[in-house]
This record gives sequence, structure tokens and C-alpha cells, in this order.
Amino acid sequence: MAKSVKHTVQIVDLLHKIKSLIPSERVVFLSKLSVQKIKLLCEVVKNIILGNVPLPNKVLNQVKNCKALAKRILSKIINKIEKIKLITSAKFNQFLCITIPYAIEYLTSADS
Repeated sequence: MAKSVKHTVQIVDLLHKIKSLIPSERVVFLSKLSVQKIKLLCEVVKNIILGNVPLPNKVLNQVKNCKALAKRILSKIINKIEKIKLITSAKFNQFLCITIPYAIEYLTSADS
């Protein structure tokens, strides 16, 4: 399997796992992410913010409220502990719930 395909599979697996959890379980799961998985999640967030993952207008309007938080998470200045605090916040959880289905759809369609 090519490296990029493995990378995409890792991202999709992580997104499926996050999507399948209820909010309280999601917070616990996100708080225990490894550095590698945090980087994978940040890559997804970056692509959503940059517009590489197509989102309907209704969803775009909802995502705009979380854009500052997402950009803060993407910052290379903050450390792992602060990133974990941000990705376990209720606002970021809402961002994930809204955008994960579109990210999974985009990644799996790009893979085919």
C-alpha cells in the first residue's frame, strides 16, 4: 500500500472513530490522543478551514463561528496540553460533529 493511501486510511479511521462516539466519550478519546493522531486531526481541520473539503453553504455558516478556535488549534506555537484542552472543548466538538461526515466523504471519494 502506498504511503499516501496508508495516511488517508489512518485519517479516515480516526474520523470514523470520533464520529461513532457520543460527546462525553469523544472528549475522553480526544484527551488521550497521541501526538501523531493530533497531527492527523489538525491536518483535517486545516483542510476544512482552507476550503479543500467541500461544505454546503449552511455548514459553512456554522463553521465560521469556530474558525478562530480551529486556527488556534493549528497554531504551531501552542503545546500538546493546550491543544488537547482546545480539541476537547464543546465548541470544537460541535465543529467536529458538523464537519466530520463531509471530511470522510471527501477522503473516501478522493481515494476511489
